[in-house]
Amino acid sequence: MHKKSVDELAGEWWSVALRGVFALVAGIAISVSPIPHNERLLRIFGIYLLVDGVLTLLTAAKALRQHGSWWRSAVDGLLGVFLGYTNIVGGGLPAATRADLIALRTCVLGVLGILAARQLRGTLPEALPERLLVLAGVGSVIFSVIIFVGPAIEARVLGKLNWLATLYLVVFGLLLLVIAARLRRLAQAPATAARGIGP
Repeated sequence: MHKKSVDELAGEWWSVALRGVFALVAGIAISVSPIPHNERLLRIFGIYLLVDGVLTLLTAAKALRQHGSWWRSAVDGLLGVFLGYTNIVGGGLPAATRADLIALRTCVLGVLGILAARQLRGTLPEALPERLLVLAGVGSVIFSVIIFVGPAIEARVLGKLNWLATLYLVVFGLLLLVIAARLRRLAQAPATAARGIGP
């Protein structure tokens, strides 16, 4: 089974940076958009998931051209595009179901981030500590759990999530930008430095 190396991850710094920028934009948009509350939250998160899926597909295409591991990223990207589009157009689904789709996607992204950090343990250089990757994943999982348990808290937490979604996206976006900056430094360093202490 192919695991992403630190070199491959460093080469994707641009994708991480774009995700961070768009997360910040989405977080701010949730706060200022004139669209009614529930639809605002669902549509903007849908756009975020759609863009994230497209970026993942671009990463998969780059990996394919370089004869790297691409199919998992392709599947992940297609899922993101599908769930994002579904949340944007609604498709006749109730708001609660669309919120659960957001939670599912966010949880999957969080778990994948944590697993990637664990796989790279021992090979990560000091410039990219494991805790940064784990923190990003844990934050996503916590946010998804809050959405999942919403119906059991105050009838429906979806109507209370405006500030929480904004906080999550802004903090998550800033964290992604920090990770992207460190990955970019690794990508620009000599190959031996980018590989850190791993073999």
